[in-house]
Amino acid sequence: MSDAEEDGASSASSSSGSGSNSPIVPREILFRLSRGRIGNGAGGGSDGGPPLVSASGLADFAVSTERLDKFQSALKTLDDERNASGFDPMPHLATLADALEAETDAFYSLDPDPYDERHPSRIFPTCGLGTLLKLYFKKEQTVQDLFRKYMSETYWRSGGDPARDPFELNSAACRLALDILPGLEPSVIVDSPELVARFFAWAEKGREPLASYATGLLALAMETQSVATDPENRERNGRIIPIMIQRMKELQEATFGGRGAVASTSQGSSGGSRFKRPFAAFAKNKSDGIAYGKRRRSSDDRTSALLNGAAAADEHSNSSWAELEPHIIGHFPIHPLTDVARQVFIVKLLTPLAEYQEFLSHSHDRGFMQMLSAYIDLRRTGEARLAFEATRCLAALFVHKKSVNEWVVSRGGLEALLDVPRPSIAATAVAQCLYFIACDGETMEKVCAAMPRAVLDKLVRYVLWCMQCSHETGRTLALLFFGNACAFRVLLGIIDQQDGLRILYNTISTLKILQVDEDTDLYLSEDQEGAQKQVVRQAMVAFKKYFEAHLILKCDHYAARQQSRELQMQQLNSAATVSPLPRTPRPARPVKLQLTAGATMWDQLNILMGQMRFRDKWGPVEAFAELGGITVCLTVSSIYSADLVQVY
Repeated sequence: MSDAEEDGASSASSSSGSGSNSPIVPREILFRLSRGRIGNGAGGGSDGGPPLVSASGLADFAVSTERLDKFQSALKTLDDERNASGFDPMPHLATLADALEAETDAFYSLDPDPYDERHPSRIFPTCGLGTLLKLYFKKEQTVQDLFRKYMSETYWRSGGDPARDPFELNSAACRLALDILPGLEPSVIVDSPELVARFFAWAEKGREPLASYATGLLALAMETQSVATDPENRERNGRIIPIMIQRMKELQEATFGGRGAVASTSQGSSGGSRFKRPFAAFAKNKSDGIAYGKRRRSSDDRTSALLNGAAAADEHSNSSWAELEPHIIGHFPIHPLTDVARQVFIVKLLTPLAEYQEFLSHSHDRGFMQMLSAYIDLRRTGEARLAFEATRCLAALFVHKKSVNEWVVSRGGLEALLDVPRPSIAATAVAQCLYFIACDGETMEKVCAAMPRAVLDKLVRYVLWCMQCSHETGRTLALLFFGNACAFRVLLGIIDQQDGLRILYNTISTLKILQVDEDTDLYLSEDQEGAQKQVVRQAMVAFKKYFEAHLILKCDHYAARQQSRELQMQQLNSAATVSPLPRTPRPARPVKLQLTAGATMWDQLNILMGQMRFRDKWGPVEAFAELGGITVCLTVSSIYSADLVQVY
């Protein structure tokens, strides 16, 4: 736990009693880590190749004039006619929802950090979704009507039509509420117990699509601890969790059961015409619109090859993006409601509840982890958003040591996480899971001692990729994993074999915040500056732990050499004796290095200075100096020493 505390995580604690075996609290650290992206690229993973959307191409995703006019007209009608007798708001609510969902798809195609909870206009200032949300929330009365009037079951009764069923109006209102969540203050829902109780009732016994929409809104409310731990809500959660798990199981079997190939449930409906290949008509093979040279692969083989990174060069062209997009970014249309969207909402609801101890009694007896494992198999399901939410839910379960041990040791789930394709938004959530595993020292020792070397190589390779090419949250979580992994002898060796020190150095050497001598425009927003400071701090902590581990290894090396010399002297002195001295077996090396406190570390440095000869070289330090790491550290300490490098 000391490693997690040093990284800024705190021991998990809740009124439910789940904190006693908790490596970390997910929400606190994620809220701290995901407050902004770093750099100028529009898409994640720009270090591993060209960005998905260039900065100059962002204008293409501004809202169209026609859509904007329809949106404003519907808003004006809702505002002007709100008190009119017999007014039917449903067509106008549908118009607003259609526009917002179209712009949400366009926003997702820009590949934002999935953990970034800022307003869309702060992430991509020119995106259409941010523009529409700003227009909507300017109408404060319309926002209030959405939750107070259109979600009530008495709207038609008070409007003079008591025989009309409020189901369709409630469904339309909940659908629009889901669409405006990126710009909605959670207090609007959290501070209304009556609204939360209504969502519970709809989610448990309502008809579709209202039940699924209410499930998605209830997920937002459960992210607030005071709401989730309220006695009445805790009792309701005890009833609804088994229902949701059973519903999820039935939907999973209906959607993916028995499917051995990659799923295509979202390709035909979620992307729409916006994501179709624009030059399909010019392909050599008109049946599917893609040319593949000597031989034509089946759709399943082609997608599998692309996801495994083994595609031919022509398959990396723009014409392949229609196949890759559902597996890398993914969409889940909520109107008309799909089975995939229903499952996404259920997993979203169960994610914040999984952190509480009461959840374990429901999940372990119902095969919940097996269902999450099936969702994470992205090559089989082809649903990136669903895989992301499932991996994030798995990370919430890792609050409990029992779940970590069961997943990693008993189920062999580490390999399943490492099989998640990259790049994808699900790979960012994998970085979260890996960091939570690294915070549990007991599980990590079992991983290092029992896992094959090939799996450990793949683990380090996955983390180093996340440090270079993932979204900013994934990069930061990979940095945290790197620091904790240095305490384990075998992982430290693999990190050195895979050039981990250079990759760690590269994560901060190109940050604008440290480029003080460049003539380029160094303007950074407050969000960017704060996020880059956080990355620099975590990188400095990782450097510290890396060199502490190598210091221990170096001191152990000198201690062993000194012991060997003493043994040789004893053997020489006892050469005249009749019987030689018995050979003392060398003790087994511990899996985990005991990283020391500051005072002990200085003692080790003194030992090292006393043992090393003047011309001796220390490999890690030599490599660090050649990279320019000393200059970077001096730059950091001189500019941001007050708030960045307080690592002791």
